[in-house]
This record gives sequence, structure tokens and C-alpha cells, in this order.
Amino acid sequence: MQKAKKWTILFDKIKGYKEGFRVLVGALLDAKRFSITFNLPPQTSDLELMKFFKEKMQYARKNNQKYEPEVVKTFDVMKNVDKGENVNLLKFPAPKWNEYNGGNYIGTA
Repeated sequence: MQKAKKWTILFDKIKGYKEGFRVLVGALLDAKRFSITFNLPPQTSDLELMKFFKEKMQYARKNNQKYEPEVVKTFDVMKNVDKGENVNLLKFPAPKWNEYNGGNYIGTA
């Protein structure tokens, strides 16, 4: 049974979190939204989406050897390295969806 209403909701000004932190839920609830995200026609069916992803995965498996890793000494993401003393993932508003969850979730979509 499909849900009749599928909402995408942006939560802003979340109690207990710094202003500017937001949570978007429901962005990829159905084939139409998924299709648009991957630059496919909005009317792409569930079956067509599955075929699309299957082909992408098969291509990746067959061709991954074509892409050799590039070893570098430094890169931009390392400019702000913290050794762990000041890392606090709890500053991000990650939902705990129900009482039976093992913890909060970041980016489960």
C-alpha cells in the first residue's frame, strides 16, 4: 500500500541547536523525486529506476580498474584537521526517529 501524501519537510530553528542548522526529510520518497535527482525524466517508473542503477553498478564493477588512484601529499580537506579533542558530531541536528532507534542518524537517505 502506498502512502497517499509524501511530504518533503525542511526543519529550521531546531530547539537545542545553533541557528542555521537544518534537517531535510522526505527528499527521495518516490520514483519521481529520485528520477529528478539523477537527471532522469520525472515519469521514470520504479522498474526503470532499478534497471538504471543496476546498469550503473555493473559498469562500475567492470570498469573500476580504469581509474587508478592518485596519491597526493596534501589536499584541501586536510586543512582543518582536528586530532579529535574538539570533534562533536552531536552539534548537528541528527534525528532519533523513534524510541527503538539505537541512536541518532546522519544522512541515512
